[in-house]
Amino acid sequence: MEATSLPDLLTAYHEDPRCTAAAEALGTERARLQLSGLVGSSAAFAATAITGRHRGIHVFVLNDKEEAAYFLNDLQTLRGKDEPEPLFFPAPSRGPYDPEGHHDGERVTRTEVLEELMRGRRRLTIVTHAEALAPLVVGRERMKRHTLKVKRGEQLPTDTLLEWLQETGFEAADFVYEPGQFSLRGGIVDVFS
Repeated sequence: MEATSLPDLLTAYHEDPRCTAAAEALGTERARLQLSGLVGSSAAFAATAITGRHRGIHVFVLNDKEEAAYFLNDLQTLRGKDEPEPLFFPAPSRGPYDPEGHHDGERVTRTEVLEELMRGRRRLTIVTHAEALAPLVVGRERMKRHTLKVKRGEQLPTDTLLEWLQETGFEAADFVYEPGQFSLRGGIVDVFS
């Protein structure tokens, strides 16, 4: 089959017996699969074909951040209308002037990915790299204990919310300008999470 367009290429990968075998191998419990010998965007084509056949949580670990970013971009381009948006799990950054690694953008993104895992979604694609997996993350039970779910329209006493924010490490501030801060002005609680 000669592939002349993007849909033709995707079809070729979907019909390739190696992709079929890889998808079937993922049907076993706690299956792990390592793809090698793929060059450029062929890895994303193969991944799209395999994950399209086998629903579940798929984690793709690339060598470094740049490789992971290119792979993520390819997956975003190739995914179908009904496919979930692939998520990126970054490494926590540590700059020379911030030895504790307080870069909130990465922390927020990491937390969002962990929250998606906790929600128990049946279909999830996560792209990451080795450096991002080295730091420990909070366990599921602790994350549940430190998560407060409030629905739109639900009444929550201000004192209860303020107490919870302080217990979970939020910092009171006059003006909220970064994650981890909250402010109470009048009857409005402003939280940057």
